[in-house]
Amino acid sequence: MVVMSAKLIKTWWLCWLLLLIAFPAQAAENDGLLKIHAALLPKTVLMDYQFERKLVDGAIVVGVVCEERGRFSAERLKEYISAKYPDGIRNYPIKVKKFYYDELPDSTSGATIFYLMPASETAVCAALELLQDERLIFSFEPSDLRLGAVISIMVRQKVRPVINLDALRRRNISLRPVIMKISKMYYKGQ
Repeated sequence: MVVMSAKLIKTWWLCWLLLLIAFPAQAAENDGLLKIHAALLPKTVLMDYQFERKLVDGAIVVGVVCEERGRFSAERLKEYISAKYPDGIRNYPIKVKKFYYDELPDSTSGATIFYLMPASETAVCAALELLQDERLIFSFEPSDLRLGAVISIMVRQKVRPVINLDALRRRNISLRPVIMKISKMYYKGQ
């Protein structure tokens, strides 16, 4: 039988308590970011000069790419978008379609904009390799910009879009000047 000292037990309980406190805080932070992203995603589509050509059956389709473990967050994002835009935007209905990183189809024309949920660098790189058409790629993680995502946001004192100019050029996407004025530009090696 293992006998634990009082100090060891106290340390163990303290660590356990900190873990219990930290995980709900992280979930709440992510939930808040999902609400911000849900408000911005459909409007981001409108910033693309060619967005009408990328509509799917006349609708703005947000393709949420997630891992199995991110399924709950993807569903939450879908709920937030539906709640924020129940009638669509500018007479365009908004639909959300879920894709898994390991099951992305070869044809990516099934969405107007793709939204990358957090995943391993390998999964994100593989998705970006498949999503090589002229669609906007919005990433939950700003660090995915260095991998080739087109746009993300930074939340500090204010919410500010961050645009990867190299990825924008590679995908042959032209954005309206209004978003360029308010955004921070990401340059390779930054």
